[in-house]
Amino acid sequence: QIDCGADAIWIDYLFNQAIFLAKLTKDPNHPAVKESLKAASKIVDEIHNYGYSKGKYIYVGSWASFVDFPYPPPDLDFVTITPSSNEIYSMKLNEDYWNDRIKKIREKLGDVPIFAYMDFGSERLPLTVFAQNLSPSEQRQFLEYADNFFQKKGVNFIYPVHGGWFGKNPKKLAFGKFNIYDSLAPEFQTYETIKELAQKKSQKILLTNPKRSYVKVVDGNPTLFVGEKPLDILGLRTTSDPYKSDEEYQNVIEYINKAEKYSYNYVTVKLSWYRMDTTKHNTFPKPEDVGKLMDWEKLDKIFDYAKSKNVYIIPFFWHNVPPQWWFDLTPNYKDFFTDK
Repeated sequence: QIDCGADAIWIDYLFNQAIFLAKLTKDPNHPAVKESLKAASKIVDEIHNYGYSKGKYIYVGSWASFVDFPYPPPDLDFVTITPSSNEIYSMKLNEDYWNDRIKKIREKLGDVPIFAYMDFGSERLPLTVFAQNLSPSEQRQFLEYADNFFQKKGVNFIYPVHGGWFGKNPKKLAFGKFNIYDSLAPEFQTYETIKELAQKKSQKILLTNPKRSYVKVVDGNPTLFVGEKPLDILGLRTTSDPYKSDEEYQNVIEYINKAEKYSYNYVTVKLSWYRMDTTKHNTFPKPEDVGKLMDWEKLDKIFDYAKSKNVYIIPFFWHNVPPQWWFDLTPNYKDFFTDK
């Protein structure tokens, strides 16, 4: 999958062996349980390592069931949770349970993204209960309720747009013949609600929020502030330009990993106008359009990844070397440079 271009991999059943062995032995500290979790963590590490060998970072996720064991967590980049079938049938999510569950995830993995969705694959699983037992209006009502419920807890609720096998002999089929969920099907009719919820969320949810950072003297000592929060001036500086090559991009990712590992607060990242804008033009672009020509996607990924590791990013932007199109359209460009 990585060789075919995958940037993220979600692994089902990753901790099931440990769960079953814990039930059989009635001992979460049993060596078999411990070794099973250790092996699961190694799978995650090996996927990351293979991505590094290809010059890219691979995001790895799985279920949050590892939080039930007294061992160090696997190095997951995101985790998934699912409402229970009973919660969906009753259209009522258990507030106390989810507060406790999300707290455990945060204690183990920090501020990683958490995704909630209705699991599927058999007659008794949540998506089947949702589709087969709730009317279209109840389904729309539950989607709005669940989205709001999880959003307040910092969890992203994944909408059931299309797909998800119902299991054997469902009474309701999508378009009267398909054994999967489809939000456009007349039997379910949830697409417009999903679209409305997604549009609202896209307007107000950001994984990272920019904060003003500055240094001021406090009691005679220079102190770094991020927003209004004082922070130790303890960080790493990388001279790698993530836009220069995949190798240098990966160097930045490695610095973020080291910052998390050794409790540094920030990583400085070198950026240049020349490398962030590789567009070509026959005439000079309008000044107001120049920012739109730059490639922000890679920087967004760096910020999001740093956020998942609780590390701040301080960009150092070199604006004094313009893009290639400026040189192409300026025959006397050398007149604008000095040796000073």
